[in-house]
Amino acid sequence: MSQDVDTTAQRSTKWPMAALLTANGVSVTGDMMARLAVPWFVLETTGSATQTGVIGVAITVPAIIAGIWGGGLIDRFGHRRSSLWSDLASGGTTAMIPLLFFTVGLPFWLLVTLVFLGSLLDAPGRSARKALYPRLVTLAGTALERATSAYDGADRAGLLLGGPIAGALIAFIGPANVLWVNAATFVVSAVLTFVAVPTDPLPGTASQPLALRAYLSEVREGLSFIAAEPLVRVTVVVMLLLNAIDGTTVVIAPVYADQFLGGAADLGLLMGGLGLGAFGGTVAFGVVGHRLARRAVFVAGFLLLGSRFIAFALGGELLVLLAVMLIAGLGAGPINPIMDALLYERVPEQLRGRVFATISAATLTAVPAGTIAAGYLAEVLPIRTVFAAFAVPYLLIASTPIWSGPWRRQGTSS
Repeated sequence: MSQDVDTTAQRSTKWPMAALLTANGVSVTGDMMARLAVPWFVLETTGSATQTGVIGVAITVPAIIAGIWGGGLIDRFGHRRSSLWSDLASGGTTAMIPLLFFTVGLPFWLLVTLVFLGSLLDAPGRSARKALYPRLVTLAGTALERATSAYDGADRAGLLLGGPIAGALIAFIGPANVLWVNAATFVVSAVLTFVAVPTDPLPGTASQPLALRAYLSEVREGLSFIAAEPLVRVTVVVMLLLNAIDGTTVVIAPVYADQFLGGAADLGLLMGGLGLGAFGGTVAFGVVGHRLARRAVFVAGFLLLGSRFIAFALGGELLVLLAVMLIAGLGAGPINPIMDALLYERVPEQLRGRVFATISAATLTAVPAGTIAAGYLAEVLPIRTVFAAFAVPYLLIASTPIWSGPWRRQGTSS
């Protein structure tokens, strides 16, 4: 009888963590579908790689704005509440795109506006779930390396499912209709969070007056923490630059698939291969990551991830590209768990909303420039040349932790 009670209690303490992981995975699946469906929708309706690049910017810039200025609001209103409202608002905005397109029409400027708003409303939810997660990990009694790998595994599962699902649905029902499914994923995520995740351990301070000077001070506090931590500071810069190059694939991968492969279905398969490899890499790191040197795994991961630019530049066929994407994904798998473990060890609980949101935004700040550049280059250069142009700086930047002082002092996981 006592053993049954202990087992039930153990399950009850692990359920909130599992529910948040599931909600996050569902939300990421929807995001991945939108990242494939919206650019493809623009490419299909306009035929313009430049306008596709503008949409890429409309996806990225709001996440930067919300990250820098929204972290303090997450801490004020509470992590659970912020996650719920973010999912519902973003889902409603996403649903407006197909609704308007199939009824009164959807001019490009309005599409850009809706995509901008959807991303602006979605970003705080991601940061809120991440800020809430460490408390649920403690409640569940799960080891840090396994917990960060589980969280990233939920993300990777979303990438794994979102790419092929979006590619298949685009081929069968069109990119506009895929956005109905995307909107539904936000609702599912909100319901899971509402039903299973307990009231915020950090209830927030929404009842207190929102004074601008005090709020700016809170924002600066998060920025100051990042600037004062050498390892965090260097890693954020590296990921900022590499994410800028990674972001170019939103534009150039659809163009390559349109010119050399079988269109959206093949592109979805490749994105699914990247997600499958990343999921496998995350699971493997969760098992053995505590025994490995973080610096070596971090560098190797980014170098493998950069190999896909070389494969596209060489004009690989579908099966070759699929193999490369699987291997690149394996390398990508440990990157986020390593970053999250570093942050969970260093960031005080009262700063998590601000620091996590700010880092999420900071690592995206150069993505719009990369996306615009990719759109322009895809218009004036052969697409394989564009991939080659981005491959070289990617691999050079990825090697930074080899000589960086803060990373050289980082051995195996703490």
